[in-house]
Amino acid sequence: MTKMPEMLFIVGAGRSGTNLLSRMLEHAGGFSDLSENRYIWNYQQRHRATDRRLPDEASDAVSAYIHRHFAKMSETHAGILIDKTPGNALRLNFVTQIFPEAKIVNIVRDGRANVLSRSALWDEEGLLNDGNRPGMLTRYIRRIRRMRGLGNLPNDRIPAFLADNLPALASRIFLGRMTLSGERVAGLREIEQRHGARIARAVQWREVATFAAIEGRALGPDRYHEVRFETLLRNPRKTAEELFDFLGHDGGDRSATWLEDKLDPGRLDNWKQRDPAEIAEIEPYLAPALAYFDYEMAPRTVPDSVTAHTQKYT
Repeated sequence: MTKMPEMLFIVGAGRSGTNLLSRMLEHAGGFSDLSENRYIWNYQQRHRATDRRLPDEASDAVSAYIHRHFAKMSETHAGILIDKTPGNALRLNFVTQIFPEAKIVNIVRDGRANVLSRSALWDEEGLLNDGNRPGMLTRYIRRIRRMRGLGNLPNDRIPAFLADNLPALASRIFLGRMTLSGERVAGLREIEQRHGARIARAVQWREVATFAAIEGRALGPDRYHEVRFETLLRNPRKTAEELFDFLGHDGGDRSATWLEDKLDPGRLDNWKQRDPAEIAEIEPYLAPALAYFDYEMAPRTVPDSVTAHTQKYT
C-alpha cells in the first residue's frame, strides 16, 4: 500500500494570497509547495466546465491515481506537502474524502479587491488582448514547461491540458477575445458573455469564497482554518501565531519576521482608489458574500447612469 505523505491544502479564490501564504510556510521550514495540480484533481472528471466535484466521485481509481501522484512528489519534496490548486476551493468535500487526515487553510480577501486585482492583471497589463501572437504562444509554452518541471502535468494528462487550453489560446490569437482564467464555476462563461468579464469575476469570487468557507467550517476547527488576507497584511505576527498553532508547528516566529520585513499594508486599500463606477458595477453581485464574511460596505455616491446599469442586472 502506498504510504501517504502529510498534506496541507491551501485554498482561496485566485489573487487572494495563496502564493504569499505558501511562501510564508516554506520560509518557516518543514513545508514544500507543490504549486497547482489541476490536472491531477480533474482526473476522470467527465465534465470539466466546472471544478466542482462531489465526494462520491472519489472512486477507487480516482483516489488511487491522486494518491500515487502525491506519493511520488513526496520522493523529491521533504516535509508537509502544500497543494494550492485554486479549484479545490469548490470541492473540499471531495478533497477530504481522498485525504481524510489533511488540514485545510482557506485565505479570504475582500471580493472587491480580488475582482479589481484580477482585472488589473489580465486586462490593463494587456496579457490577453495585446495582439502579440508570438508573446501569447511563448507564455503558453512557458506555462507547459513550468508545469512539466514541477511535475504537476504528467504525460497522461497532457491531452486534458490541451483540450482545456487550445480553444482559449486560439480565441485569443485569432479572434482577440479575452477569456476568463482561474476557478471554473458552473455557468461562468454564459455570465461573461451576457454581462461582461468584471461581473463574471464577481460571481466567480462569490461562489469560490462561499463554497470553501461553508464546506470548510463544517469540518471543524481541528481540520479547517481561515485566514483573512487583510489581517495577514495588517497583523502578520498574530496571523502567523494562530496559523502555526492550528498546524501544530513551531515556525510561526520565523514566518512572522519574514512577513513583517516583506509586506506593505499601505497597499491594502489601493482598490478603493479605483473608478467608483467599477466598484458600483460589481458590488451588488458580491454583497451577499461580503456580508457573510463581515466586510463593510460603505455608502457610495455614484452617477445615475451607473445605478441604472447595475439595477438592470438585479
